[in-house]
Amino acid sequence: NTLFLIEQISKLMMFLISIVIALYNESKSLEKLVDEIFRSLNNYRQYELILVNDGSIDDTLEVVQKIKKK
Repeated sequence: NTLFLIEQISKLMMFLISIVIALYNESKSLEKLVDEIFRSLNNYRQYELILVNDGSIDDTLEVVQKIKKK
């Protein structure tokens, strides 16, 4: 159990910057936003981008899935 906990903490510490964005009907602007974020963080080695679909009724989820495959 201790080894498992250490491994989980190590995984969490892997990222120095975390960006969390709640999305609601952002399918038209999402790819541009993500591209700009990646460009801005180009000099950082360790970061994570967390996109949270907040009940969108447009194609936001599909765009998120497309971005994830890149």
